[in-house]
Amino acid sequence: MATSSLINTVVIIIVIISLPAVAWFFKFRKTMIKKQVNILRYLENEYMPKDQTYWYLGYLVGFRGKYRINRGKLENVYVLYTMPPYHVFFYLPIIWLFKKKERLEIIHQLKENNPLRGEAHIANMKIRSIKLSMNADLRDFSKYKTTTINMKGVEYKVYYTGGNALDIATNLFNTLISKVNVFRVSVDASRNSILVSFEPKTLEDIGFVIDALRRITRSWTE
Repeated sequence: MATSSLINTVVIIIVIISLPAVAWFFKFRKTMIKKQVNILRYLENEYMPKDQTYWYLGYLVGFRGKYRINRGKLENVYVLYTMPPYHVFFYLPIIWLFKKKERLEIIHQLKENNPLRGEAHIANMKIRSIKLSMNADLRDFSKYKTTTINMKGVEYKVYYTGGNALDIATNLFNTLISKVNVFRVSVDASRNSILVSFEPKTLEDIGFVIDALRRITRSWTE
C-alpha cells in the first residue's frame, strides 16, 4: 500500500514538472523554426544565388548552406547557422550558465584572381565552437605569429602570417565590433576566403555584416 502511494506521488510530481516543459517546448519550437526560416530567406534575398544547397544539422539545431554566386568578385558564399536548444526547458540553466549564443558564420569565397596574401585570424578562443573550428582550420599554431587584443571586455587571440591578410582582417573586425558580437574574423589567401562568425541578434545585424563583407571585398579586390 505504501509502495503504491509512493509511486502515485512520484507520477504526479513528474506530471506537474513536465507540464511547463511541454508548454515551453511547443512555444519555443515555433519561435526557433520561424527564426531559422527568416534568416534563410534573408540570406537568399541578399545574395540572390544562382543555385543553393542546404544541409540541416538536426532537429532545430541549425543548417549549413552553399550559395553559388559566380558574380562579380564572388565565386561562392558558405553559411553556417546554429542555435542553443532553447526549446528544451531543463537545458536552459546550462545555456544561461555557459552563456551559449546563436552563431552565424558567413564565408565569402573569392574568385582565383584576387590579391589576398597570407593568413590572419582574430578569434574569441573562449567560445568552444570557435576554438574547435580554429583548431581544425589552423592545425599547426606554431607557424603563426600571435598577439592578443581586448575589445568590449572580451579577449581575442590574433594569429597571422605575412601579406595583407592581417590588415584586411583588422579593418573588417574593427568595423563589425562597433555593432555586433563578433566571434571570429578570418582571411585566408590559400582558400581565397574571408570569414565572419558572429551572433545574429536581428536581421539588421546580418545585413550589417553582409554589407561590411561586400565593402571590404570590393576595397581589397579592385
